[in-house]
Amino acid sequence: MNDAVDIRPRRYGGFTQLLLLPFTVLSLLCAALLLRLLLEGFGMLFVWPDNRDLHAQILYEQDRRDLARTPWPDRWQSISRTWLNTKRSVQLMALSNPWIELQGRLEAIPSLLGHRTPSLPWAKERSGLKEALSVARHSALSVGIRSLLLLQALPLLILSVLVGTVDGLVRRQVRRFNVQRESGYLHHRAKALFVPLTLLPGFMYLVLPISLSIASFAIVSAILSGLMATIAIGTFKKHL
Repeated sequence: MNDAVDIRPRRYGGFTQLLLLPFTVLSLLCAALLLRLLLEGFGMLFVWPDNRDLHAQILYEQDRRDLARTPWPDRWQSISRTWLNTKRSVQLMALSNPWIELQGRLEAIPSLLGHRTPSLPWAKERSGLKEALSVARHSALSVGIRSLLLLQALPLLILSVLVGTVDGLVRRQVRRFNVQRESGYLHHRAKALFVPLTLLPGFMYLVLPISLSIASFAIVSAILSGLMATIAIGTFKKHL
């Protein structure tokens, strides 16, 4: 009796992968935002300590100008107005906070007595929290804008995959005349690297806290996806 346990990873079918695609994209966006916040925090402490949260705001403004040069500026202006209204509501709620009111009254006491005392200990923490929230807000908006820019580069990616597929089919038909034993290693490696190499440039574009052109990342992603497609199809040994 064979009691061996199959420990191979479970593979989902194409329909299941299609259903899980939105959750996969959402998880990638969350991971990109988290890494972006970590890089912004590291930059605030060590790289651009003078700019602080101003760096994230400058990047957001640059990304917004890039989006304004696309066919979607009107939609983004509507989203921006909604976000600004939400921001004003949050600021009004913060101003009505009783702890902030108490801090203002306590800081006014030394001036009435004719001498100055150090500021309250939570004033610095409040300023740091305000900067952190500003960085988080502008980073999230920047990641959202860059996601829309990547979405507009999707036709180029699809065209590159189609060209790579056709080229691979032609190469495979030519290869059929050469009768010899071939290894499937190259096919499996290209098939496994297709998705990671296709998504890696776009993921880096979302994460990097510097202003770069979307065209460079889109072209690199298209080249890598087309190359992996032609290698995977061209080295496939079975008949379609």
